[in-house]
Amino acid sequence: MYEKLVKLRNIVKRSEKRLADAERRLKEDRDKLKEEEATQILSDVEALNMTPEQLASVLALVKSGQLGPLPFDTSDENSTDSTENSVDKENSKDKENSETTESKESTEEMSDEDLELMKLLEEEEGKTDETY
Repeated sequence: MYEKLVKLRNIVKRSEKRLADAERRLKEDRDKLKEEEATQILSDVEALNMTPEQLASVLALVKSGQLGPLPFDTSDENSTDSTENSVDKENSKDKENSETTESKESTEEMSDEDLELMKLLEEEEGKTDETY
């Protein structure tokens, strides 16, 4: 008489166990991803041969917008919308032009250490500019 209820309870128990296993695997995968990201960041910083103080200065410049655009693309890699890409290109050109002007104006306000860091970063990117 209660066979159907017993059967359904067993199905629910199995589903709960599978859900718990999936959540555990997801947590492990997220932890692995976070660890790998940290490892990659450390190796990138080590490749620049910077002191922690220099890195902090560079990150402060990036955060304040004085260093210019970041060298990586934050758009979705799977995006195939050509109008979106053309708009992004136009916006980035406008932004580069305004940042070049702002960069020249803001060099008067920067410390010598900040200017040296900017030169080092631009030389690594192959964008040396002797206006500093």
